[in-house]
Parts: sequence; C-alpha cells; structure tokens
Amino acid sequence: MHNVNKISKFIVSCYVLHNLCIENNDDFDFSIYEKQNVNEVYNKSTGEEALLKRLGEIKRNSLMGV
Repeated sequence: MHNVNKISKFIVSCYVLHNLCIENNDDFDFSIYEKQNVNEVYNKSTGEEALLKRLGEIKRNSLMGV
C-alpha cells in the first residue's frame, strides 16, 4: 500500500468495519483465544504479525460459523 489513494480507502474501510462491529455489539473476547493457545502461535512465528493474522482467522471463522 504505497499509494495515498489506496491507503485512504483502506483507512475508510477500517472505519466502516469498526462501525459495523459497534452496531452489531461485536466485542473482542480474549478468553476464547486463550483457550486456543495463541501464545504458542506467537512464539513459533515471526511475532506480532503472525499473531494478528491468527487472531483474524479465528475471528473470521467464528463469524462464518466454521
């Protein structure tokens, strides 16, 4: 994302997703992720980026009912 227009659209998209979460009372429950041993994923990977990716996958799967 080295283009200012793309970055602007990305930020606006984040705002929209954030507002959708607020409207749907979507809250982040850390206890679910602790049970899935997120710390193990963090320690075995390249750090924060891999942790965020895994948390995103877990959240996506829970929203999709997978």
